[in-house]
Amino acid sequence: MDDFEDRLAELRPVRAPRELWDRIQTGKLAERRMPSFRRDALSLAAAALLLAGLYVVLQPSPEPAPAN
Repeated sequence: MDDFEDRLAELRPVRAPRELWDRIQTGKLAERRMPSFRRDALSLAAAALLLAGLYVVLQPSPEPAPAN
């Protein structure tokens, strides 16, 4: 365990990017990003395909016609 602790002691902290540091110091809020409509559309399409697949799989089998 000593080797692991020695390696951790050698690590140095990484400075935050300058833009982030400036926002922290000034208290300025981050800019709002536009929502990703492509990701939302893909999620909705995947959900629709899943529901359609479940509908087909979970349909009760039709009653067989009586043989004459």
